[in-house]
Amino acid sequence: MKKDIVEKLWSVKEKLTKKEELTTSELNAINLLLTDVSGIRIPTKQEVLLYEEALTLILQTTSESAGAYFEARIEAFEKKYPDFDD
Repeated sequence: MKKDIVEKLWSVKEKLTKKEELTTSELNAINLLLTDVSGIRIPTKQEVLLYEEALTLILQTTSESAGAYFEARIEAFEKKYPDFDD
């Protein structure tokens, strides 16, 4: 693990002890630590929101009668998240 990541983790410990708000870089350092420890990449908040939105669209378009209504929304989603299938 890189030195700057370790230093951010130390900063996180101090801030959590003092109940202070964490910076984005400190939150990223925690995410990297959890990824290293678990061996599983933890999704970002944006990725979680993307998949929740996709799931909602999938659940709403399961009936054939609703398919035509949601087709435009699906196309808009695909334009908004062009790399979703990757």
